[in-house]
Amino acid sequence: DGPRNESAAAVAAIAHAGRRVLNFVPAGGTIELVQLPRAYTELHSYLTSLTESEHPAVCLVCGEVLDADGKGQCTKHAKTCGLGVGTFFLLQECSVLLIHGSHA
Repeated sequence: DGPRNESAAAVAAIAHAGRRVLNFVPAGGTIELVQLPRAYTELHSYLTSLTESEHPAVCLVCGEVLDADGKGQCTKHAKTCGLGVGTFFLLQECSVLLIHGSHA
């Protein structure tokens, strides 16, 4: 094991787009977020190979890759994946988007 294997495992976790890790978390439960590769360039290469979007986002709960172009895909996804709560990594902005209901 090493950093390269950890990155490969993180990319493999993201590759399971559409997989739902969380639909309900009981009170006191914990949520484990997907692990992203340590190198931004590796993540960038991988995500841009999956989508033609200029603003890709990764759901940090399930790993699904979305288009964060302002058309509400992240908000819609948060409703189905996290009961209205979402945590997304925005690739081009290199930032995290938190959503709660209609608030971002």
